[in-house]
Amino acid sequence: MSAIDQYLNDHPETKRRMRQRPGTPSPGDAAPQRTPANGTGDSDTALVLDQTRDWFARYIRTQRPEDLDAITLWAAHTHLLRYVPVSPRMIIDSLMPGAGKTTLLEHLNHLCHMPVVASGISSPALIPRMIAAEGDQSISVLIDEADRTLDPKKEGVGDLIAVINSGSKRGATRPVLVPDKENGWKAQNMPTYSAVAMAGNSPTLPDDTRSRSIQVFLLPDTSDSIEETDWVSDETMDTASRRIHDMLAAWAESRGNDIQAVRPVLPDGCKGRMKERWITFAKIAAMSGGRWPGAVTTLVLDDIERVEAEKADGLNTLPPKALLVQDCLDVMQQDFTPTATLVGRLAMSQPERWGSESPYGSPLTRQRLAKMLSPMGVHSKQGTTRENRIRGYLRADIEKVSQSLTTQPRGAHGSHSAHGSPPVHHVHHVNDVNHVPEGQEASFTQNEEMDF
Repeated sequence: MSAIDQYLNDHPETKRRMRQRPGTPSPGDAAPQRTPANGTGDSDTALVLDQTRDWFARYIRTQRPEDLDAITLWAAHTHLLRYVPVSPRMIIDSLMPGAGKTTLLEHLNHLCHMPVVASGISSPALIPRMIAAEGDQSISVLIDEADRTLDPKKEGVGDLIAVINSGSKRGATRPVLVPDKENGWKAQNMPTYSAVAMAGNSPTLPDDTRSRSIQVFLLPDTSDSIEETDWVSDETMDTASRRIHDMLAAWAESRGNDIQAVRPVLPDGCKGRMKERWITFAKIAAMSGGRWPGAVTTLVLDDIERVEAEKADGLNTLPPKALLVQDCLDVMQQDFTPTATLVGRLAMSQPERWGSESPYGSPLTRQRLAKMLSPMGVHSKQGTTRENRIRGYLRADIEKVSQSLTTQPRGAHGSHSAHGSPPVHHVHHVNDVNHVPEGQEASFTQNEEMDF
């Protein structure tokens, strides 16, 4: 008897609902035919996903129905961490306060595998240590108030973000200081692979974190279309959610190896980091059959359309160093610009990136400018005239880097350059977050495929 059959025997009400579903075998019947090569439609998987989605739909209002599919698949995948190659991060956002972000985390806390709710994480080493304690089954980290918990201005957040980013792939580790009787402390590699959901009001997250994340938007229930979440006085909620959790756990134990073997086909254009985001959901959906493969395809196509739209709108899809190159060309009005002048113009023209409003929490400095430009081969030079012996940057040096990024040189204020170059044309590749300077290692490029 399989784990899910045992669960259904222990819960007659769920067994009764299964028997009401056309074509659904009852416990004790022959196991449904499954072909791990691409998935054929497993009624148990479809039942688990459908009932989990129904649960979320009762208590959570999303901006789009497809967001409920994403939430369902994310909750289900937390029980499969030892079987799936990637755990996409989930960003829970809303257009306004009071939309139920914390409420959704509460429901995930009841349905996910080994959940850990954190509204504040004291140390970046905390997550790896908790993961190590659980072994290959890992944990589900549910971060509330991510706009404050993951504020880049806070000390230690950079290391915490590094743990979150690295932990999206199975087998990932990071060195963590642990007590040592002889030396006091020593570095020890600890696992970082875990499921992570982050809820907050438009949290400021790095592009490399967002590129690993699936984002869902919640809406406040202004029309009383969903049920109230009441874990305190409604005892039936806790019992019912426990049944969903146990069914997910039994399903994962029963179907994990088959889901691991599935090789789903993703839409054209879904490659690189985008493929990492969706491959696990596609595996689960292919195993399920029914409406779920189509639901994941819709999610992926919407994601492709979003990336294309952001590119067309000129939104910031480039890494900080590439943005710095473009912004420098925008404000460099002459062949040579003193460093202090360049820093000041950058802070004034793009305060959200280089001024006091930047994620760094302080305006760009000459030292930070040099650190960002130096790996790209751009260094300050001393003025060549007798009147000007201060150090600064040559526009020609930065134009060379711009051309290597497949952008055309930018003129002052985004029009024509001092040398008569045409207006800027933005980069035409969809996702440039994997670009790294020459000599540094890139973990994954846009044109590479991963064998999942």
